[in-house]
Amino acid sequence: SEIAAKVHRERSSRDFTHAVIALSEHPMFEALRRQPLGFYDVGARGGPPISAYRFGSVLRVVMCEPDPWETIHLRAINGFQHSTVETRLIGAQNGRAVINLTRKPGGSSVLQPGARTNDRHEIVRKIETDIITLDHLVDETGVSCDVLKSDVQGFDFEVLQGCSHRPHCIRVEAAMFESYQHQRKATDICTLLEARGYALITDPSALRQTRKEVDLLFSWRGIDEESLVATVDPTRWFVAHMVLGAVEAPAFESPSARSEEHTSELQSRFGISYAVFC
Repeated sequence: SEIAAKVHRERSSRDFTHAVIALSEHPMFEALRRQPLGFYDVGARGGPPISAYRFGSVLRVVMCEPDPWETIHLRAINGFQHSTVETRLIGAQNGRAVINLTRKPGGSSVLQPGARTNDRHEIVRKIETDIITLDHLVDETGVSCDVLKSDVQGFDFEVLQGCSHRPHCIRVEAAMFESYQHQRKATDICTLLEARGYALITDPSALRQTRKEVDLLFSWRGIDEESLVATVDPTRWFVAHMVLGAVEAPAFESPSARSEEHTSELQSRFGISYAVFC
């Protein structure tokens, strides 16, 4: 109860005013409110990204976090049509695994810290738990995998390996060098997702930076490397990208806001030469 009270005070002190504007209450999202997007936040420490709260009424959120202390925080989160917390690890196959809890909570991982890490990555506790694939979790929850965020400290490649679904948009925190032993790099993640029909929409120059980690955003294309997007539901596709902050959410000041305007914005942002909405 003391932890829950502390979390409540911390979250109440944050300025979420700009984040909770109910964009999803706009008339153009009526169909999405009836059939919401599924958002899987794998490595959900701290809660979903701020951009997701703007679409709370059209999102069913599954927050995956094995750290038992952090799950107390996550269960207190509201603001979404539906949310649940999954405490099992997510990986490439079902089984058992050990998570290494580190002195720096955000550094906990299935993988062992690498040579370049510091004392904040010192392992203070180990927890053995079940590990399942994202496919298995989707089947269990019945929540569609429309949007995916993965930030699991070096284990993101394995998370993606266990997902055969095709989210509209994927955001991955990838490593530029080995922070953990046997960690797959950003280039490995790009290769995996590009082979599945995704295009990197993060500025490619980010892959040449010297930072330890970089957030990579991918959008599904699937049309033989052409700059073409095909979708039966453009509104669903747009919102999936806005949830992850891939593009700024428009103001939608009036119910007459035209989707063509937002189509043009996204075409410019993602380098789309032609979009098919059928």
